[in-house]
Amino acid sequence: MRKVKWTCLLLTVAGLAVSCRSGDAVAIRDFDPSLRPFLVMAVATGIVGPNEGRNYIDKHATDKELVLLSRSEHPILRAIAFEEMLSRGTFDHFRLVMEIWAILLLCRLIGGNGEYN
Repeated sequence: MRKVKWTCLLLTVAGLAVSCRSGDAVAIRDFDPSLRPFLVMAVATGIVGPNEGRNYIDKHATDKELVLLSRSEHPILRAIAFEEMLSRGTFDHFRLVMEIWAILLLCRLIGGNGEYN
């Protein structure tokens, strides 16, 4: 039984390590054209706080787009996505928080700078 737990833990860590290193970051051009100007606006402000781009994302982005946005190449867009996902009842909040912390911790250990690349 102990061997199975360690194997599962190792596979989980390996999967998260791949997510830290893989080049699967999503660019703004990968989103719907109607959403792109507001994504650019949100990034241009340089903060996660309230702004016109953020308000549009909160109101018009689908759950699927938020999941995609959480893999964005821009840290501000990732933060906006995770914050909006946590405010919606359609996501499993506990699982989401645990995934965020696992990714951040593993990226810190592997990458050294705590950034998701």
